[in-house]
Parts: sequence; structure tokens; C-alpha cells
Amino acid sequence: ARRMQCSNNMKQWGLALHNYESAFRSFPIGRIDPAYGGYRWSFQASVLPYLEQGNLFNQLDFARPNAINDPLITDAKIPQNLCPSDTDNMTNAADPQNDVGRGRTNYRGSGGSDTGWILSGSVINIAASAERNNGIFVTNQKVRFRDVTDGTSNTAILSEAILGDGDQSRISIPGDYFQIPYTTTDPQIPDRQLLYDSCAALIPTASTQQWSYAGRYWYIGNYATARYTHVMPPNTKSCVTSGPGALNVRMNYKGAATTASSRHGSGVGVTSVDGAVHFVSNSVDKDVWWAFGSRNAADSIQGLYEN
Repeated sequence: ARRMQCSNNMKQWGLALHNYESAFRSFPIGRIDPAYGGYRWSFQASVLPYLEQGNLFNQLDFARPNAINDPLITDAKIPQNLCPSDTDNMTNAADPQNDVGRGRTNYRGSGGSDTGWILSGSVINIAASAERNNGIFVTNQKVRFRDVTDGTSNTAILSEAILGDGDQSRISIPGDYFQIPYTTTDPQIPDRQLLYDSCAALIPTASTQQWSYAGRYWYIGNYATARYTHVMPPNTKSCVTSGPGALNVRMNYKGAATTASSRHGSGVGVTSVDGAVHFVSNSVDKDVWWAFGSRNAADSIQGLYEN
């Protein structure tokens, strides 16, 4: 019953995204970068009126940083954002990163099957085509149906990810994000295969840098919160390349595998661009999973669906 409710939530998301696209002739920007004139607002914030959250949408001030909007707004719990199989364990107020009480989300927009690299040297590249990804929800980009040349039934638009456990002292897979020993400095832009190999080989220990607060905000379009990638198969590790700066900041600019996950055991629910919801097995072939994440790679998803 809980898995069915989760699937219904994802169907509602698919319908809302279609209604948004019908109104604006594109899907919402995945993440509006601060340097681009926005404040990291997520695609979810843009879609609120199509989730019966018009009153909440009208209270949001998109011209101001989301962190200083009214907490009654950013603390809003949106029913369609929460999978009943999961639990919010970010409840320890002594750890400020838990941001106790904020609106969480289990549902993530697909950034694609590439690394998400967005730097030019050490500077954030704000060009609309800058983010190295090929999905629907990319930084500073509006994607239209016509851009989905792989086909709307062959391309993922939304999946699920469990909430972080809010405990930096405990290793949790899936859920936590781990630093991998792969430094990304220009011209060494991270390669998807190398990122996959490094993440798959990682055996986290107590000394591994990690981040345990996934999904803590629905309104911020970061890969840490409202988006995911298809680099790693479902219910495996999430990894971030090494380098200076906080781990949750690096995952938005320097290459990351932010992985779909669920409490359903054998796989994850995924909504395709046509609005259909499918259950994809943890054992899905890596290349098929990559193909499902891309909108325009002319690759095959044969053998993808469990049902």
C-alpha cells in the first residue's frame, strides 16, 4: 500500500509537470544558479500551482534568497513530496545541518546521466549550456518536449531518493553522500565512467568524508536536495569528487553521482517524461540506466522495466 501511494505521488508529479509544460512550453529550470540572477530555487517551487499549492506559490518571493523567505513557507510540508515508506530522521536540532522542521522531499528531478560539472576553471560558468548533463532538470536550462529526442517514454524525468539520516557518524548506504579520491581540476573534467568506477570501488570507513542530509529542502534545486543523476544504479552509493569546499556545495559544480534510492527493497520508482510510472530493479544494467537518464543520446533502454 505504501509503495502504491508512493507511485501515486509520482503520477501526480508527472501530471503537474505536463501541465506546467503546457502553460510555458518548457519544463521548469532544474536549478536557477545564484550567479544567473536566481537563488538556487528548484523546479519544484515553480510547479507548486500544479500540485494544488497555488497559495504557497503566491507567497514565495523568487527575487529573494530562499533562505530568507518566510519560514512558514519554506517549512511547508507538501504531501506529494513525501514517500510514506520513508521517515524523516533529520530531527537532531543540535546539528544545524539537519534544519529541523524544514520541508523535505523524497522526489528528485533527473539531471541526466552525466557528471553535472559546471565550472570554467575555478569559476562557476553561468552559460545556459554550461552544466555537463543531459537530463530534464539542468542548471539554468529550460528543456522542451522537442529536446527529448530519445523519446518521452525512454527518458526519466523524476525518481525517488530516501532522506538522509542526519548522522555524520554513521555510514548509511543508500542515503549518505561520500567523497571519492578523484580530484576534478580543469582540464581534468570528470568522466562519467571514471566517476562510476571510483564510486563503485569506494568502501566507506569512519574517515571517509560524508554528508548525511539528503532531501532536506524541496525548494532548493541542488543535487543534494531536489535533483539526482543516473551515474550510479538505484540504491547504490552517492559520491562526490574531492577538492576544496563543502561536500554538498561541490556536488553541484564539480561532478557527482547523486543516486536514486527507496525503502521499497528491490528497486525504485521512476516517472518517464510521458508521465508513466515504472519500477526499475536495483540490478538494472548500468548502460541501460544511463540511457534512461539521457534525453538525447540515441541509446537503448531495452530491458529496463521490472513492470
